[in-house]
Amino acid sequence: MDQDLARLSQRPYGQRQSSGGGPPLASVLVAIGSNLGDRSAYLAQAVTRMSTFGHIVATSSFLESAPLGSAADQQFLNAALVLKTRLSPIDLLDQILAIERHLGRERGIRWGNRTIDCDIILWLDAQGRPVTTATDRLVIPHPECLNRDFVLEPAAQVAGHWIHPVTGKSIAWEFATRFEVTSRAEHNVAKIRSQPPLVRAVDGSRPSHTASCKPFC
Repeated sequence: MDQDLARLSQRPYGQRQSSGGGPPLASVLVAIGSNLGDRSAYLAQAVTRMSTFGHIVATSSFLESAPLGSAADQQFLNAALVLKTRLSPIDLLDQILAIERHLGRERGIRWGNRTIDCDIILWLDAQGRPVTTATDRLVIPHPECLNRDFVLEPAAQVAGHWIHPVTGKSIAWEFATRFEVTSRAEHNVAKIRSQPPLVRAVDGSRPSHTASCKPFC
């Protein structure tokens, strides 16, 4: 795995973004999942490739979940990450779709099996304010994110304090109240809030605090 990550970090989609001038850095919450082949390897490759678009601040633990609907017939492995980038939402979408194609994603059957699935969930501008957009290609916040525990649970690990711009509630609150019994919800919200949102950075740098999450590398 380490050799594979090192090979993939050779910036297949162009040069890593400079930390200098240009558009201000946005923070993006991205959900990823896989239910075909070596699922953890596909997730790791997606993370590494996305790191070429900016700087990955945090990655969640893996979460195994049942597929939606009846088209897919194998369990998914899901995770979430926070990316700081200077790309626009549409430019990032195009880059993410390129990753999916490179990793063998085949479309055609809704909710079908897939080697990799990457979705932009939430977007914060340089001042930490939620950004919303709705076009025929991209809707932010993701319109189904609040209905999916396999999105909210890993998202709460890395962006639990982020506010959903439609509900005005934090991701941690949304997960705990929508998918947990009340007594457990209070415990989980308190636990998530007590943990700094950062986990080990993919680029090897060490954040000031580390949450109890399993990193990708």
